[in-house]
Amino acid sequence: MPHEGAPGVNHLAYEVDDADTLRKRLAAAGYEDSTVPNKNPWRKRVYFLDPDGNDWEFIEYLTDDPVKQHDYGITDKQAADTDRARRARGTGRVLMR
Repeated sequence: MPHEGAPGVNHLAYEVDDADTLRKRLAAAGYEDSTVPNKNPWRKRVYFLDPDGNDWEFIEYLTDDPVKQHDYGITDKQAADTDRARRARGTGRVLMR
């Protein structure tokens, strides 16, 4: 049963290699995309509801740095600036330094 503000499971999460491809496959299979805005330069997250209303999170990390992977305080502006810098360098995945 989905979480509705009561104690219990909020969602299930899995790490994936390619969140964009997974999103396309799940949408094509008829699953409901429940992704909330979550712009972050270090990860991509997509969410889908299953037929029972359970929320599934799929996350692709774009860095090997665990501090950056779990940074939930970054603003949209900081994320956009980091994205621009990464594109200017011609790199997609940023490895831990």
